Amino acid sequence: MVDGKRRKFEVSFDSPFALVYKESGPDEGVLYLRGSVVNVPDLTSIPRPPPNGLQTRCAAMIPYATIRERGFHAVGDEPIVVLQVEEESRFDLCDVLRALPSESVTLEGDAQYNFTEQEFAAVIASILKDEIHKGEGSNFVTPRRAQSTIRDFSFAKALSIYRQLLEREYGAYMVFFYFDGSQCFVGATPERQLTVTPETQEVRMNPIAGTFRKKLHSVLPAADQATDFLDFLADEKEINELFMCVDEELKMMSRICREGGEVVGPLIKEMPFVIHTEYELVGSAKGKDPIDLFRSTMFCPTVLGSPLGNAARVVSKYESGSRSYYSGAFMLWGHRNEMEWLDSCIAIRTLEISKTGLVTARVGATLVRDSKPESEVAECNAKLRGVWRTFEGPAEQPAKVVTHIAPETLHAKLQVRNQRVGSFWLKAQVVPAHQPRAALLMDNEDDFVRMLAFILEHLGYKTEVEPYSTFRSKWEAAHRNTLVVIGPGPGDPNDESHPKMRTIAGLVKDITSSGSKVLGVCLGHQFLCKHMGFEVCQQPFPTQGVQKTVDVFGAPEEVAFYNSFCPRYNAKVAMGYDGIETSLRDDDLLAVRIPRKMCSVQFHPESVLTRNNLQVVSSLILPLEIAEAGR
Repeated sequence: MVDGKRRKFEVSFDSPFALVYKESGPDEGVLYLRGSVVNVPDLTSIPRPPPNGLQTRCAAMIPYATIRERGFHAVGDEPIVVLQVEEESRFDLCDVLRALPSESVTLEGDAQYNFTEQEFAAVIASILKDEIHKGEGSNFVTPRRAQSTIRDFSFAKALSIYRQLLEREYGAYMVFFYFDGSQCFVGATPERQLTVTPETQEVRMNPIAGTFRKKLHSVLPAADQATDFLDFLADEKEINELFMCVDEELKMMSRICREGGEVVGPLIKEMPFVIHTEYELVGSAKGKDPIDLFRSTMFCPTVLGSPLGNAARVVSKYESGSRSYYSGAFMLWGHRNEMEWLDSCIAIRTLEISKTGLVTARVGATLVRDSKPESEVAECNAKLRGVWRTFEGPAEQPAKVVTHIAPETLHAKLQVRNQRVGSFWLKAQVVPAHQPRAALLMDNEDDFVRMLAFILEHLGYKTEVEPYSTFRSKWEAAHRNTLVVIGPGPGDPNDESHPKMRTIAGLVKDITSSGSKVLGVCLGHQFLCKHMGFEVCQQPFPTQGVQKTVDVFGAPEEVAFYNSFCPRYNAKVAMGYDGIETSLRDDDLLAVRIPRKMCSVQFHPESVLTRNNLQVVSSLILPLEIAEAGR
């Protein structure tokens, strides 16, 4: 309906257009956009005309390689494909379905893959052994690519695929079709990338991880699957996988939402063949540019890994060629009440269809410390089967499972997860007025340091985050009473051939000898302990994204670990430091402090998996607060 009058929905391929359907949201129906296309090299070059009465001013496919704008490594030279909107309408879903073609779509022969199943399993095994187990990250996502050709292709057949998605999909965040004049993008993606709402000045992200694969009702009745799903919700691997993604997106939110925010959930998202678990992150970003906010959140860790920057470098070592638009985003931007808004979804479960009918699909699985290559290959195969089902036409789908679970039972099962989550992140925060205290934090290529800064600000500190490569000049100019935080980061602290490790080691030596108050976290802890004379060893098995109850200077705390290395306690070394206090688990040196001088911990007090974030961080820095007079 437009202006109270029903218009007939018609679509043609004589000019570029996009169709966007969102199952939930303030606007009903299918959004229809038509206009002209321009290819641009970066986000800054996206045309942003002034308000003219249209709510949506552009739609854009953002390739994965755009992540280079954040300084991260990527392969590929695909442009940002921008639809400059000249016509905007909204139609009832039933009217769109009646008008869309319903042609038979078949593929020419078997799909071709960039990796065989055996090759892909070998890639996964290498990432587990050579990256996760050696401290390069807590999780990684690398895709398998499949290609085939649509027989007797026409763009009407591409629209027929979209029709099937509209008819059969539910639970997707966006179901979209984008024709740029020479190629099509057809997607039904479950995950939001970023939403910026001008009326409330809120930003939203929703990390998704954990996948329950549904079965056909003829194979296993939906009521029986409901019991299996409740068991799935208690699976430790699935729980930790989601929390790792929440942590990674909280890093982004801590950077862009300095006024505060909160974690909402856990929630579930049921789709035709799978059920996902997710959280929603809500924050305030008053007065900030939507495109700049989008840039700061490229791209979701659920399609790349964490820490994000190192994940981008690592996955490029194992992937054959460009990701193209996979794990990038589909973005809408425009004006409402003369204020800019933005909505976007990650480009997964999205087909790229060329003018010759060549179809490209990519799917990936999240690799964590206890992943099994054969299981991850099977998960990717299942996702690819779901993609190819799009071409099969009407067929039996699994029945809905969640409807067989009493709402109060489901709610109680989900809320159990929050019993282990840091309460600081589960409620809206208000940043207090700054006290006359300052903290300078060293960024060692992991934005966990941003979460640390956010918590320190809530404890009354004025914070500044500086990369390790330029940290020295900032530190030398800082007031003597400034708290220096040696932050976490990926890598092997014993690798003296690595420029980053040499730089951090030199900084730690000079900072500790200067009399500065020092707090070290994870990698920072390892370097401080190493400088003190303790040996730092690789663990037999990494503890990435794991919550443990440990003694923290006499107090039991549930805290998060993300490490592959850990210092070893040595009594002779400890005897050389007056007043030293330590916390141990067997021979692992989990925490060390010398009052009024330094404190460091192997765990992450800022993580969502640390129960008492504020209290733990406060207890670590309190003994450092008795300081000498300023310089």
